[in-house]
Parts: sequence; C-alpha cells; structure tokens
Amino acid sequence: EMGLYWEIAADHRRQGYASEAGAALIRYAFDVLNLQRIVATTTYDNTASIGVMRRLGMTIERNPLPEPIFMQVVGVLENR
Repeated sequence: EMGLYWEIAADHRRQGYASEAGAALIRYAFDVLNLQRIVATTTYDNTASIGVMRRLGMTIERNPLPEPIFMQVVGVLENR
C-alpha cells in the first residue's frame, strides 16, 4: 500500500498537473512496484483534491468523524 500526496502552488492550480503526475505515479506503483493499493486523503472542503481522486479512478469514502482533519475524505484505488 502506498499513500499518494499532492500540493500545487496557487499560481499553477487547475491546470491538470496533479492529475497528470498522480496518473504517472499510479502506473509506476502498479506496473513496476507491483503495489496492490493506493490511498489519498483530504478534507471535506477540498473539492479540487476530491476531483483529482475521482479523475484518477479512486473510490471516494467519507469519514463520518471530523478528526483527524486530513483524513475526512479518503480515496482508494486497487490494482486489478
């Protein structure tokens, strides 16, 4: 299992960089490292990151508990 994290400088957001880099890392993790699962986390209000998770094909799960704040939303992708 591997955690996937991204942070894009404000001037460069909404240009597809997180999705492009995430897709490349996922291919590497699955094809070269033979990992079985990748997870990413974010907050309830970070709709941009939730959108990236969706574009990467992740299943989105909402944590019913507000804490810890960085794990309010979890994206999961299984290697099939």
